[in-house]
Amino acid sequence: MNESQRWIGVPASLFLELCAGTPYAYGVYSGHLKGTLRLSQKEVNEISSLGNVGLYLSLLGGVFYDRAGPKLTGLIGAIVSAFGYFLIFQVTADNLGSPSVYTVAFLFAIAWQGCSWEDTAAIGTSVKNFPHDRGLVLGLLKSFFGLSGAIVSSLAAGFFPSSGKEVNGEISLVMFLSVMQLTLGIGCSFFVNVLPFASRKKLGYDGDKVFKKGYYIIGSLSLYLVFTTILQANIDSHTLALVGSLLMIPFFVALAGLPFLKSSTEERISEESSLLDSRNNNNQLRDRTDESESLSAESDQLSMENLRPIECLTRSLCFYLLFLSLFCGTGVGLMVINNISQINKAIGGKSSFKITLVSLMNVGNSYGRMIAGYLSEKYKGYISRPVWLMYALTSMCGSQCILALSQQEGSVPVLLVGTILMGTSYGAFWALGPTLCAELFGTTHYGKNYALLNLAPALGGYVVSVCIAGYLYDFYGEVDEDGSTTCIGKNCFESTFLISAALCVVGIFSCLMLQRRTQQWYAEY
Repeated sequence: MNESQRWIGVPASLFLELCAGTPYAYGVYSGHLKGTLRLSQKEVNEISSLGNVGLYLSLLGGVFYDRAGPKLTGLIGAIVSAFGYFLIFQVTADNLGSPSVYTVAFLFAIAWQGCSWEDTAAIGTSVKNFPHDRGLVLGLLKSFFGLSGAIVSSLAAGFFPSSGKEVNGEISLVMFLSVMQLTLGIGCSFFVNVLPFASRKKLGYDGDKVFKKGYYIIGSLSLYLVFTTILQANIDSHTLALVGSLLMIPFFVALAGLPFLKSSTEERISEESSLLDSRNNNNQLRDRTDESESLSAESDQLSMENLRPIECLTRSLCFYLLFLSLFCGTGVGLMVINNISQINKAIGGKSSFKITLVSLMNVGNSYGRMIAGYLSEKYKGYISRPVWLMYALTSMCGSQCILALSQQEGSVPVLLVGTILMGTSYGAFWALGPTLCAELFGTTHYGKNYALLNLAPALGGYVVSVCIAGYLYDFYGEVDEDGSTTCIGKNCFESTFLISAALCVVGIFSCLMLQRRTQQWYAEY
């Protein structure tokens, strides 16, 4: 029964990640938010960056998860997020007058804080249930998280007329997110469980095949979204959008059915093995003692150290090196995600092309998570995960150089290439970061440690988006009659991209130091 519960938790965690990734849809409706509230670009970035603080400042969710478990954590997260999105809907519908920038940012922080609880419930549970295959599992889950923005935008485009292209559609999209949290988020929370140590077996050949099928399904869904998004951007037809949304349902059904693809023979053998282990124990007290000793041994073998959050901060240089690397990489990625609409407009891109960029960026985000998760797990005996993180930062640095070139040349195709590469690089951080957190600092206090590490993108996103990108955009832009700022030309973002590339270089050097400090442990791992 425990083995069945472990596998049922996989699609439940996948769809929790889908709900948790809804902040990536911000780029679709941020332009409408800017016009409705008459905001400058710096203020638009402040809203998203402070909202990201809610998303990544998940220490409260981590503490709650370690104490109360995944079900309540996911349930509370879904309810909080639904409430936050409902209040944002009232703002975008102009039902709350003209709230201040910080009031709106607070509402986004509420909605996205709930998303962080859902993410903690899904990721924390999967790290514990699949301790021998963390990279493979997290690559699958985080890929769905990265694809969330493209999925919800496409669904809303089909079920709400003109969604993503006109004001009414963008308002409907926000309400759609609230309803999605109340239904899908709450429903999936009941199927996520942390299993006893005896049930946390290494994946066999058949189990490995199931996860590969999951990769194929999400990869196919990503390509399908690229096709439908480009088609909808060039053919303004609600019927076409509706058909495109309905055709995504088989992909969701296939993901929900992943547990049933597993061989009943392997499951029976695993369950018999767990039952035999249980019968060999003399009494319940002995059961607990053996499980505690096994968990301790597993931590020693599968984690470099087993640290509390305070120990990460006071005695682990590796924590700060990993934090700095993620600060640089994710901060740069969030800057592009939050400003993609304005980046496109600055070089004269069509308004409809914005949706194509958002979708392709999310698809790249999804593929980056799958590629980094799968390859880092498959070749972990040859290339350590800090090296994979360095590769991701190098790729992110290259994407910023390409994006800077797109501003200089005013080339939309170059912008497209840079955006896809950026999304892929950014996604890789989210497959590698959570896995490194478990390997370097243990799983006993994983919820809190993971939440602490998530401060890196929160701070990085604010520094790069607001203090650098927002400031330079407003400096070179002009104030419109309605009080908002518009900037057209290469100066709007070119300097920002070059500064971002330099930040990535800092992150690369941080990764090199992390690799040197952990190479002995990874050589024995």
